[in-house]
Amino acid sequence: MKEYAEILDGTNCFRKTWLAVRLGAFTGLVASTYHVTLYSPETYLEGLMRVAKSTVTMATLGAVFAASSCISAELRDAPEDPMNYFIGGCASGIMIGARTFPPKNGFLRIELDDNTRNTKHERDSTGLH
Repeated sequence: MKEYAEILDGTNCFRKTWLAVRLGAFTGLVASTYHVTLYSPETYLEGLMRVAKSTVTMATLGAVFAASSCISAELRDAPEDPMNYFIGGCASGIMIGARTFPPKNGFLRIELDDNTRNTKHERDSTGLH
């Protein structure tokens, strides 16, 4: 993590992103190992899939955060602005939201009712009208 902090914001974005991916993958691997140890899977394949899913997710979040905050600092010419980290956090949050809630579950769908030709609003897969 010391290397990451030594690189100025808005410079060498590829290197910062690579370091964040490594840190995210390591964090995901450690956390998923604890999770698999505490909550034993039924099969080895299920355990391996859990570890891989968590590791890849954390590595992706690290990459998205580092890349978006570094690119934001570079484009805005404001390397010391905390807004860059806010933008990086928002981008990472979007990634978690996309992983947790697939887009079809969160969007409002408008359908045309064939009988009345009126529009009806309903939520996908939630049963709310």
